[in-house]
Amino acid sequence: MYQLRNSDNFIIFIAAFCSLTYILVSLESNGYLPAPFFYDKFDTFMDFFNVQYWTYDEGRYTEWQSIYTPFSFWIVSIFPYSESGSGSLILRDEGFFFLMGLHVITTILTLYFQSKALIRSNKIILIMLFLSMPFLFTLERGNLLFITLLVLLISSLNYKKLWIFSIFMAMAISLKIYLIALLFIPLLNLHFSRIILTLLLAVFINIISANLLGESNWWLFMSNILEFSSNPKHYEWSYFTYSYQNILLAFTELNPKYKDIGAWSNILTILTTFIFFLFVSTKYLLSSPFFREENRNTLFLLLIMLIMIVVKNAGGYVFILLFPFLSSVIFNRISLYILLLLLLPIEIPFMTLDTITMESFISGQQVEISRDVTSGMIIRPLLFLILYYMISINFLYKKRVHA
Repeated sequence: MYQLRNSDNFIIFIAAFCSLTYILVSLESNGYLPAPFFYDKFDTFMDFFNVQYWTYDEGRYTEWQSIYTPFSFWIVSIFPYSESGSGSLILRDEGFFFLMGLHVITTILTLYFQSKALIRSNKIILIMLFLSMPFLFTLERGNLLFITLLVLLISSLNYKKLWIFSIFMAMAISLKIYLIALLFIPLLNLHFSRIILTLLLAVFINIISANLLGESNWWLFMSNILEFSSNPKHYEWSYFTYSYQNILLAFTELNPKYKDIGAWSNILTILTTFIFFLFVSTKYLLSSPFFREENRNTLFLLLIMLIMIVVKNAGGYVFILLFPFLSSVIFNRISLYILLLLLLPIEIPFMTLDTITMESFISGQQVEISRDVTSGMIIRPLLFLILYYMISINFLYKKRVHA
C-alpha cells in the first residue's frame, strides 16, 4: 500500500473539510441535503423503516415484493416496534433515535475494525472514508449496508479463521445476496471448507429467520430481485452510482439515433471488465500460495468493483463494501486522488429534467427540488472504470514473489 506523504494528508483533510462544509451549508441554506443525496427529501431513513414496517406484515414478499432476505427482516425486528404505527412514516417518527443509536454504535465498531485494515501512516484515510458520500448516503438512507460493512470487515480480517470468516461472511451474504460472488475467491484458493460452511450457514440463518418471522414464502425474494432488475429506472439508478450503464441508457432513450452506439459501448465495456478479471484470476490461480495470500484482498476488491460496474441497480452506497480491501486501491498517488474524487460530491448540474415541491424530513420545510443531470453522474462512473483498469493492470505487472 502506498504510504501517504504530509502533502497527501493535508489534501485529504482539506477535501473532507470542504465536502462536509458544502453539505452543511447546502442544508442550512436550502433546507435539504444536496445532490447526490437521494432526491426525494421526505424519504430520509426509509430504507430502514420501510423494512421494519413490512417485517410485521405477511405480504412482505407477495404484496410489497421485497428483495430483502429473511435475515434482513429479522435484524430489523430486534428494534422497538409500536403497534400504533399504522405506517412506515410513523415508525420513523417513533424510532428515529433508535436508528441514530445504531448508526453511532456500528460506526464506532467499523472505525475500530477499519483501522486494523490500514497501515499506521495512513490512518487519516479514515476521515476521508467516514465523511465520504457513499458512507453518509448509506446513513441518510438507513440502508442495512452499514451493518453489512461491519460484518464483511470482520470476515475479511479473519480469513484464516474458518468459523469466524464463514459466520460473518454468511451474515454479509444474508444481508446482501449478491455478495455470494465473493466465494469465488476461496474457490480460487481451493478453500472448499470455507465455501461449504459459509453457504450452509447462510441457508441456516435465513431458514431460522423465516421461521421466527412466520414466513413460508421467503424464497420469493429471489424472483422479486429478478423482477426488480427487469424494470429499470434509469434516472433513479444513475442519480448516485458508479456504473455508467443507466446514464448511457437514459441518453440513448433521449437520443434514439445513438441507440446502437450505446448498446455496443455497453457490451464492449462489460466484456473488457470481465476479460481483465479473467486475466487477474488466472494469474492469481497460477501463483504461489505466498503470492495469493499477499494479494487476496485485491481479488475481493476487483470482484466487488466488477459487480458495481455490471449491475445496473447497484447504488452508490455499495462503494462502502470496498472499505475492507482499501489497501489494494491505494498503490500510488494517482490511485489515491482518483479514490478521493470518487468519495466527494462532485455534482455540477447542467440539465434540469423537472422541478418538484415536497417536504424535507430533515428541516421540516416545504422545499423545491430540481431533478438535474449532473457532472457526477458522468465523471464518477468514468473514474471508477479507470480505477478498476488501473488496479487490474497493477496486479498483472506484479512479480510472483515466493516466500
